[in-house]
Amino acid sequence: MIPTRSLAVCWIAALVLGAALGLAGCSDGADAGRAAEQETFELRNVVHARIDQFTAEVAALEAESDEAPEDPELEERLRGLVSEWPTAQARWRSVYREEVQGIGDPAVDALAALIADETLPDAAKVGAIELIAAVDSVHAAEALLELAHSRTLWIKRHATYQLGEMGQDLVVPRLVLRLLYETDHETVVWLARTLANFDNYAGLDGLLAVERDGPEPVRALATAELARQVAATGAPDRVALYEAWNSSGHELIPTREPTARQRLATWKLVLEISGERFQLRGVDDARFILSRSAEWVADLLAEALHDEDPWTRVHTAQCLDRMGARAQGAQDELIAGLNDLALAPAAAEALGGVAGPGAAEALARCLEPGREPATAAAEQLDATVVNM
Repeated sequence: MIPTRSLAVCWIAALVLGAALGLAGCSDGADAGRAAEQETFELRNVVHARIDQFTAEVAALEAESDEAPEDPELEERLRGLVSEWPTAQARWRSVYREEVQGIGDPAVDALAALIADETLPDAAKVGAIELIAAVDSVHAAEALLELAHSRTLWIKRHATYQLGEMGQDLVVPRLVLRLLYETDHETVVWLARTLANFDNYAGLDGLLAVERDGPEPVRALATAELARQVAATGAPDRVALYEAWNSSGHELIPTREPTARQRLATWKLVLEISGERFQLRGVDDARFILSRSAEWVADLLAEALHDEDPWTRVHTAQCLDRMGARAQGAQDELIAGLNDLALAPAAAEALGGVAGPGAAEALARCLEPGREPATAAAEQLDATVVNM
């Protein structure tokens, strides 16, 4: 039997043949009566409208924040706190956290300047990183994201860890992308931890890889983090947690309502896979992030399937395909997309990847006499049966 994914090669050939013959998804160009019976796949301005909506919501949130007066002595004041941090007892550290929380964003800039100060001991800089996290604002999150790209390993690791101690979910997409490029084994562990704290378990693959192939001390960290995530979710074991993440609507995976900032960041990723922004690196990165996002993103992508831009529709279907069973919430829209000329082949392939109840039947209907492209639908029907 032909391997499931090798069928994609045949699908591409079918797509090219279909384009040459002017075939229209699952519609029957020779039979106007039958084509009239098929539902029209509505196209509209989706992506830009959503970006405008959430840009306005985020702007409204930012307008509510108060501008703090400048304090020329702030950096020296905070230098004193971080200098005492290494020897401070837990109760005093709590006092320091409350103090910087009261200062807010101005403290973030001052603390970042201290971290860049070569004369400050590393132990004090640890305190500065933790105090930035204590501010727990968008500005603080952006500062830690920058530190999480530091060439100094311990700073990168600690900043990545501290991002998981905050409540700023706008960091999730950029941390997911780090899973693709990060080469430091210990940072991979902390990436997985931080993402799990935001109910995203895309880091499980990295944890399993580090546990298997990483250096000995870091293997133990990966094992401990896997155990922590299993315990936090109530999963019976790591296999059950992995299967829950890669399924739809599983009770073990918590679902939190994403903020307007995270929704805006996600819609901007959809814009990256459009024909408007077409760049191979940007498309690949955006598809990686979207396909490893939490289940709520499948609903967002289902909406994006209706965008006027054909590249957006096709690349969105590819993201849903790569999400697998987590994208079953988008299945109805993928089935409807079989009626769209540009989307039909990618929608058929995505239905094979999502493999939800009813996917095989929908693809089988494409094999009725006069419905094209039959070859692509047949291949994806085979893939669906294998996946199910």
